[in-house]
Amino acid sequence: GEGDVHDGNSMVFTVDPDLVRNLQKLELTFLSPEMFDVPRDALRAFGFESRALAYSMALDPATGKWAFTDAEHKGAAPDEPRVAALLTAMNYGRAETMVSRSPELAARHRLEKGRAPATLSIRWEWGKTELFLSEDLGDQPGRPRYYARFADKAVVFQINAGFVDALMRRAP
Repeated sequence: GEGDVHDGNSMVFTVDPDLVRNLQKLELTFLSPEMFDVPRDALRAFGFESRALAYSMALDPATGKWAFTDAEHKGAAPDEPRVAALLTAMNYGRAETMVSRSPELAARHRLEKGRAPATLSIRWEWGKTELFLSEDLGDQPGRPRYYARFADKAVVFQINAGFVDALMRRAP
């Protein structure tokens, strides 16, 4: 077509931008919904920080129990069933839907270090990561919706709202 280039060995085509966007969206459907898969017994510490709340916890290797490590909550007894529920949700992080790989979308929802409305930091036996969480993007009362992005990945995904609400409600 017009604008195509042929040099004898390869061809370069002009492609409609809408086709490219559609192919990029289609590619997201083939990604695994398992965004984070670390065995629970490998988790060592986690911290949550938002404008309204901050706390951190670590596994005490001597007792095998989780304890607060931040100054505000240190020494307080954690709600063990809540900690267990958070750890279960944490160690097998699933995307409800893949949203985009667009850096513009990540920037618009501030899913970036130092700008995210909330950040979950996770450390395990052989690594660590940060999960940036958006504000509630739900457009219906009582139906929250959150986007998330891991610091080391480009994919923005919708995360389970119950998990985010549990993190934000109060320190476990």
